[in-house]
Amino acid sequence: MSRPPDEAALAQLRGTPALQPIPTRPDPVTEAVPDPPDPESSAAPPAPRGRLRAVFGDTAGIMALTAVVAAGALTAFTGQAPTGVPVSEQPVGTCHLALDPYELVAIPSDSTPAVPCTQPHQTETMWIDPLTGPLAAADPRPNGQLLNQQAGGQCYDYDRIRAYVGAGPSDVTWGIGVWARFPTAQQWADGSRALTCQGSARTDTPVGPTVSFPLAGVMSTRESVRFRLCRRPNREVTCDQPHQSEATSPSIVLPQGPWQGDTVMLQRATAACRPVVETYLQAPLTSRPDLVVLTDGPREPAWAQGNRSANCSIAYTDGRLTTTTLRGALR
Repeated sequence: MSRPPDEAALAQLRGTPALQPIPTRPDPVTEAVPDPPDPESSAAPPAPRGRLRAVFGDTAGIMALTAVVAAGALTAFTGQAPTGVPVSEQPVGTCHLALDPYELVAIPSDSTPAVPCTQPHQTETMWIDPLTGPLAAADPRPNGQLLNQQAGGQCYDYDRIRAYVGAGPSDVTWGIGVWARFPTAQQWADGSRALTCQGSARTDTPVGPTVSFPLAGVMSTRESVRFRLCRRPNREVTCDQPHQSEATSPSIVLPQGPWQGDTVMLQRATAACRPVVETYLQAPLTSRPDLVVLTDGPREPAWAQGNRSANCSIAYTDGRLTTTTLRGALR
C-alpha cells in the first residue's frame, strides 16, 4: 500500500517559484492533449530544443546553465599529462588543476600542465576555436578584458555545452561553469590564435571546486548529480545538495480554454506531467508509490495572458530531503 502524500510538504514545494528562461530561448514545451493523457498509451513527447537560464556569478567567466539537449557522450583525456604543451594544442577533454588561486579568475590564459581527469582538477577543455578577424590581427596581444569582451562569448554556446556533457531531452542541467582561455602573450607572439573553452563545476570561490571525473558525457553517469537542477523551498540548488524536488524536462502546455479553477488546472497539469516524469525515471510511476509528480503552474493571472505552460518535477511523497538524483538508467 502506498503512503499518502504529506500535503503540507507538497504545498510548500508547489509554492516554489517557476523557472523563467531568458527571452532569447523559449522554454521547451510538450503540448498536452485536451483530456489527461494515459501513461500506458500516450505517444512519447516530441524532443525539445532546450531550456536555458544563464546565471552569472561574481566571478568573471563563470556561467551556470539549465538546459537540455540530445547528444552522445565524448571521450575525456585520461592518459599521461603532456608537459610544456600550450593549452591550445592539448586535445579536447584535457583537464587542468590550477595551483595559483588567481589563475582561474584573473589570468586570461591557462598555463598549468594537464592532469588525468580521474585526478582532482577544476577545468576541462570542451572545444578549441580559431580566433579570426581584427582581434586575431592585433599585435601585441590585447589585454584579457578586451579578449573576453570580443571573443569570450563564443564559449557560451548553448548547444555545444549540452553536447559535451551528453545531456538528453529529459535532463535539466545546472551548475556548469564556463571559462574562456586565450594564448599567453608569448604564445600570441609566436602565432597562436586559439580560443580554448573550458568547463567546470560551478564555483563561488577563487580556486573553484575540484572533481575527479570527466565532464564529457557526465549526464549519463551518477556524477551528474553535481549538474542537475533541484529545489528546496524558494531556492534552486544542484542535486548533490539537500533538496526536496528534482526538475525534469520538457515543460508541458495545456490546451486553450477557460480557467477552471486552481484545483482542476493543477490536476490537469499534473496528469500532463506524468509521461514527462516517467521518461525521466525510465519507469512507470505505478512502480514508485513513494514518489509524487509536482508542477509549478499554470496560474490564473498568467493563463489570462495566454501562458498555458508549466514545468514538471518529482519528489518523495513525504517531502524528505535527499542528495541523490532520481534520473533513471544512469551508469
